[in-house]
Amino acid sequence: MAAHPAYSRSLEQLREMGVLIGSYRPHPPKAEGGADQFLWEEALDLLAPAISPQH
Repeated sequence: MAAHPAYSRSLEQLREMGVLIGSYRPHPPKAEGGADQFLWEEALDLLAPAISPQH
């Protein structure tokens, strides 16, 4: 799915709409891995501005 050209275009469109998207690339269906390869620190960094207390 990620190899399809529409995938990259869709991600770019979502970014333009303000959706936060990290660098994680999906693994092939039924392949092992996933949560253990997910970049949790990056996800938290993306969310930090949204969850930090407003002053």
